[in-house]
Amino acid sequence: MGRSTPIDCGWPTGIWIRSAGTGRAAFDHQVAVQRELAAGCVRRHGDVLPYVTTRNTARDMDVVRAVLGERRISYLGYSYGAYLGAVYTQLFPGRTDRVVLYSAGDPRRCNPRPWVGNEPVVERALGAWASWTAARDREYGLGASRDAVLATVHRIVGAASERALRVGSYDIDEHLVPYLFWNGVGTDRAAGRAAFARSVAVLEKAARRIAVAPTPELEGSLRFVLDAASSHYGSPAAAILCGDAAAPRDPEAYWRDIERGRARHPLFGPLTNNISPCAFWPDPRASPRPGSPTPRPR
Repeated sequence: MGRSTPIDCGWPTGIWIRSAGTGRAAFDHQVAVQRELAAGCVRRHGDVLPYVTTRNTARDMDVVRAVLGERRISYLGYSYGAYLGAVYTQLFPGRTDRVVLYSAGDPRRCNPRPWVGNEPVVERALGAWASWTAARDREYGLGASRDAVLATVHRIVGAASERALRVGSYDIDEHLVPYLFWNGVGTDRAAGRAAFARSVAVLEKAARRIAVAPTPELEGSLRFVLDAASSHYGSPAAAILCGDAAAPRDPEAYWRDIERGRARHPLFGPLTNNISPCAFWPDPRASPRPGSPTPRPR
């Protein structure tokens, strides 16, 4: 991570998360893509990948503590950082002072398939955004009711499954559109909702095959997902998720889960259950679990 010995797999993307798409051929394409992402990491960092884990990151933190000559550290962690902080406190009890764990997730979900089960929450967030946007139909033109806005969303998704949407210089296919919605509804702040509504208005025009340029916000999202310049972000994130626990190897297991998820959650089920690079990752090396005895602070 960062400036020490960073993992960068040379990916053509900043993040590996994609939807499986609408059919078996689309899923088979994802299997090939995710296999190649994993192979890129093995080529560049195969000697260290089995050791890139949350527990080993926590051990690195304790090395920093010792080098600084501190008996205890204070810690602020957000999201995954909250999980990392919790693991540190378990591995090294008594070595913390003030600790804040903010937006902590369920530690049982910190595995290679962390988004499975979150579909209902994101669907509620999508509905809340749709209601907010419908109240401003004059500004965004996406529908005057919650259901009308959601119908627009599904038209966009359907159009992308038929043929990739062209936005500026970007082609946005059926694998990417659900991720944009998943990622875009993650805030209930007015500024964030407005920015996402502007982006969806662009996608709606693209779905009607109208030539359109991305908003600055959409440009940033697409550049991150479709440009190799952000490989250094997604690579270590994947390495830690894939290293913390082994993922299912058989693509058929993912396909069965995708089909079950699609029946319950048509938009997000194929995304949360999709195969990832972890299916092709080197086996993680066993290391002591949190709570194991550790030496006293130096």
